[in-house]
Formats: sequence, structure tokens, C-alpha cells
Amino acid sequence: TSTKTSVNRTLIPKGLIVTQHELHTLEHYIHKTVLPRLGRAGSSLHLEPTTLGNRNRIFFLTVGTDHQLVLKGFASKTRLHNSLIANRFLARYGIAAPRILFADASEKTRARLGWYVSCEEKIDGTPVEETRCDSSMRTAIAAFFARLHSLRSSRWGSLRSPQCFGFRTYLMRKIRERVHSLTASGTQFPGCDPRTIVHWFESNCGAIKAVSEFSLCHGDVNTRNILVTHDNRVVIIDTEALKYLPFPIEYFRLLFFLCQDDAHAQQEFSRCYFENTPHTRYKEFVRCKEFYQAFVLLEFAWYFNKKIKQNPAPDRIAKQRYHFYKEMALNRLLSTVSA
Repeated sequence: TSTKTSVNRTLIPKGLIVTQHELHTLEHYIHKTVLPRLGRAGSSLHLEPTTLGNRNRIFFLTVGTDHQLVLKGFASKTRLHNSLIANRFLARYGIAAPRILFADASEKTRARLGWYVSCEEKIDGTPVEETRCDSSMRTAIAAFFARLHSLRSSRWGSLRSPQCFGFRTYLMRKIRERVHSLTASGTQFPGCDPRTIVHWFESNCGAIKAVSEFSLCHGDVNTRNILVTHDNRVVIIDTEALKYLPFPIEYFRLLFFLCQDDAHAQQEFSRCYFENTPHTRYKEFVRCKEFYQAFVLLEFAWYFNKKIKQNPAPDRIAKQRYHFYKEMALNRLLSTVSA
């Protein structure tokens, strides 16, 4: 059997910090450790570095001529463990996500490569970010997340260490921190004092009690982490942030990403989502939707402001897009808290 290795050394994506020595070390590790564990010892491989992933190193790995995999490098052992726990949990309930086929959390590997390693199946799907999100795709995503959110718990937070108490304190602290961060960066709040925003949340935080249980949420949902296959099947990836949260938080994040200002798309998504949930969930939603929508808008304004200020600076087109989303979120937030 051939042990030929192919690596796109001359096609390393711009912005990816990876050296020739790192690639050579990784190739050797894959041959000696990963392939035997996958039952493919001695197979040829093709390794393609990518710029995907904000916190993890991501490589596309082809074993032989047809076995497509994704190899991830984790700087944090906690994130790798969270990924493994989430993978087992989602598989138990039949929620579509890539299967992790190999994981290595040894300190020896961390010292050698600089990261802990996992290897998962590569899904033959397209990120929503790269497609035109039409009606059938929106309804498929709405139904998928309604099912995910039907998995509930009386505790909140990560699957590894869910908490019984303190969610209100946690959320209000995040709100104050986000408003302070925006103010410190020079963000203007036309016609509204930043203290007014915090006071609005404090005055309306009783809405937090409206949701009786916490729902399983992706935790880092965006249009890059949702794949749609050729037969309109929805698959979520990068699930290491999986956690229990009030479902309206993720609902409004999805609404923002998938529908933006399109009222018809918003109604369509909302209708399909709540058609796939018990009627009691909608009653809970009505009592708290204004509070959680405002919270998500604040989160988006903070997030896109951070993207604008990041180093290295984003390119001109990306910066314009971030400004657009930040202003959209900020304007909606101000119109809510000023009403």
C-alpha cells in the first residue's frame, strides 16, 4: 500500500500561520498515529490547510482517494473534551452532526504539535453562509432547531458543568459588560444614554423567569456552523460550545442571521419553528421575547464592533459588512429600549 503524502504547501491560505516544519510534523503524526487508529495504516493522504475556525486549527484530510475527513487542532484541552461530550450527546438523540472518529488529548501530542487533536467525518454539505437561504432551507433550519431546543434541562450552562442557580446574575453582568465595551470603544448611541440601556434591561429582567426550563443550544450558532446537504438535510458543526440556555436567545440569533430585515422570511421562520414546538413554549416566548431580542441585538452590536476593531484589520468589504450589521443591530436595540 502506498504511503504517499500530498500537502498543498504552496497553497497555504493567506492569513494562516503554519510553517513547513509544522506541516511535516503533522504529516508524520497522521501516518504514525491517526491512520492506524482509523484502520487505514499505510494509506496515502492529502492534507489541506484552511483558514476556517477562529479558535481551532482546521485541516481537510483525504485518506486514500475517497475518505474525506476534517482534522482539528485544539489549543485548549477543555474545548476538545467539550467537543467529545457534545458529539456523544447529539448522537444519543439523533441530532445531525459530524461523528468524531479519533481524538488525542495527550500532553505528549500537545508538546509535539502545539495542540490536541480530533478527526471527524467531513459532511458533504454547504454552509448557509455560502448559499441563498430560500424558503425551503429556512423552514428546514427552523424545524431542526425547534427539535434541538426541545431537549431541556432545569440547569443552564455547559454539558460538562451545568449550574442550578445564577443565570439572571450572569446575564445582567454580560449586559453591563457589553454596554461598557461598546462605550469604551467610542460607539455612539444616538438619542440614548448607555445607562438608559442598562436600566431598561434591569427594569425588564423579570422576563427571564418566563422560560421555565433551559433548552439545548448550539451556543455559537451562525451561518458558517450550519450546513445544508443536497437533499436539504441540516447538519450542525463546531459543537464544542453546546450548552443549555433559554431558547429565545438562539431563536433570535437564527432570526437575525437567516432573515435580517426581511419581514416575510421572519414570519415564515417563526411559523415553522413554533409549529414544531409545544404550544406552552410559544406562551413562554410571548412573555419574554422583547427582553431576549434586545439582549441578542446588544450581543450582535458588541460582536460586530469587535470584528471591526480586530487586529489584523478586516479587508474593506468585510469591514463594510460588519459596520452594516452593527448599525442594524444597534438601531433595532435603541428603538426597543427607547419605546
